[in-house]
Amino acid sequence: MDQEQELRLVAEDGKAWDPRRSVQNSILYLEQNYASVLSVQSLADAARLPRWQYLRVFKQLTGNTPSGYLTYLRMEKAKQLLRQPEGKVWEIGLQVGYRDEQYFYRRFKQVTGIAPGEYARLNRIALQVTDWRGNRCNVPLASRRIIYDDASTLGDLLVLGISPVGANIRCYPVTEQLQETKEIGFPLELDKVRALQPDLVLLSRYGYEHAEPISEMAPIVGLNEYAPMERRMLKLGEILDLRDEAQRWLHAYSERREAIWHKLRSRIEPGETAAVLYYTDNGDLYLLHRRRGLAKILYHPLGFRMSEKHGQLRPQRGSYYISLDPKRLAVLLHADRLFVFYRSSLSEAKARNELHRLPDWDGLPAVRAGKVYYLHEQWNGEDALCSEAVLEHFADFWE
Repeated sequence: MDQEQELRLVAEDGKAWDPRRSVQNSILYLEQNYASVLSVQSLADAARLPRWQYLRVFKQLTGNTPSGYLTYLRMEKAKQLLRQPEGKVWEIGLQVGYRDEQYFYRRFKQVTGIAPGEYARLNRIALQVTDWRGNRCNVPLASRRIIYDDASTLGDLLVLGISPVGANIRCYPVTEQLQETKEIGFPLELDKVRALQPDLVLLSRYGYEHAEPISEMAPIVGLNEYAPMERRMLKLGEILDLRDEAQRWLHAYSERREAIWHKLRSRIEPGETAAVLYYTDNGDLYLLHRRRGLAKILYHPLGFRMSEKHGQLRPQRGSYYISLDPKRLAVLLHADRLFVFYRSSLSEAKARNELHRLPDWDGLPAVRAGKVYYLHEQWNGEDALCSEAVLEHFADFWE
């Protein structure tokens, strides 16, 4: 059955023909078929009325013209779809009857005063996301009062242009973005969270023990601060409806890292190896195993390699570091270069002197070659903001 036959049946609903009821039936048809291509003439013909009379009765019933009423129906449906979590602007335009995405964009903005994408950002009821535990969470879109409890990855949020109202900032470098951010304590203090009246709380794995009482204050999402930076950024982009921003940041970071290594390749020999160590104020020495912090720059395809022995070592589950036995350094550390991070409670000179007293330290290949580089632990930060800073200064670390 074609559209004209459908309209005719609507007009002839089995009752005695009445112009007013016939137009009402055509309005009902419009409301059910707003995405179809409908002309005023076809509506008038189906109602068995001359065009001028159909328009007059239509105006009396709706206060609008058929085309204006059709636009109203389409815009109302578009707004409804744009409030849904996963609605895409171009798909919604098609669903409500606009084949041209740009025309839909212009009409929507003309009617509502705001672009469809912006309307979606401001009006979506909730975005459903899955946290690292597999829990489904309803996240309010356009959240403005966000609390973030993990200091080690706080910079992930900052590079996306989000300044939290509360965070664990006591040990975080002071930045302009954190001027208005309030300290929430470590461990997290519930009274401080409650006082900030958040509309979204992002909890780390260690902060998740407070999930139940905090969920009574605001929606929560559990984050895995131990995940690689790329996965963390993509998850934040999903949660905050900033997917494009997260993707752009990751792409720019990757491009900068590759460009830096193209400039530095002449400074290393083919196959040259490196290892990242961490020295504590207790005299303990650790080998960084995973590609985090500085290591994710060092072990770029154009950069250094892990030694074969290094690659065979495995940290304990959930750890980034491997404890090194001082008596086995000659066996474990065959890297051509060593990057040594020392605790903030130590000076570089103190760390250097103490390491030279370890058995076999002076006999290590990198030490004999004068290719050991001492760095303050702040340069081994894993979050996105710190990663930008490390990339900027990377070439200076091993001149």
